[in-house]
Amino acid sequence: MGALGNNLAFWIVLSFVSLILWLIFEFSVRKWMPHKLSAITGSPPEKQVLSEDRPAHSQPVPNVECSFDMNDPGCVRPNTNIFLSGPDGQARTLATWFRIKVETIHRAEFCTGRLLSVKRAGSELLAGERPMLAFAPREDADSRQKLIHPGVPEYLDFLWANQTEGAQIPTIGIVSQAVRWDRLFEMPGDYIISVGITHSSPTIARIDLQFRWTLDPITSSISIVQ
Repeated sequence: MGALGNNLAFWIVLSFVSLILWLIFEFSVRKWMPHKLSAITGSPPEKQVLSEDRPAHSQPVPNVECSFDMNDPGCVRPNTNIFLSGPDGQARTLATWFRIKVETIHRAEFCTGRLLSVKRAGSELLAGERPMLAFAPREDADSRQKLIHPGVPEYLDFLWANQTEGAQIPTIGIVSQAVRWDRLFEMPGDYIISVGITHSSPTIARIDLQFRWTLDPITSSISIVQ
């Protein structure tokens, strides 16, 4: 029994010592391995991430681009017929249409235009509204959701003006009566008009325009806010 007891005690001590050595080894590996990886890659230890575990946070590349140019005949269309609804039915008048040029790098589906903001002297005039805008020609069935191909730009109506009715935003669909749409531009001055294009991509194409309104379409101007 004495020899057996001694052997059992020996193996118990050996197992305990082996466990302690294994724990020390594991601690050393966890503590010093990141520093060795840092020495190899040149990255700080806390920044070291294995490639297969790296999250994919790459920024999506914008596919839709918006632009505006007063010298582009597609953006500025003078002497265009407009039919206004009144108590006696529709009346025809002439006005200058202002349109945003929308282009794509790749094919873009379900392109929809929305008026995001109208500001004067830093004050928002839309009261939280985000009405839809139509692609030209607005009578077409796809004017609300346009399929745009590369190399074939489409134009989005966002403003028209003449000396009789002033400047108006041609919204489509139901709009809130909380906004006096017919009086947005009743005063001369500088307005910031923001328009967005949503489409099948997760990104939104936005353009901010400065509308310098003199109450006369001939002397007024629109430029992109840089």
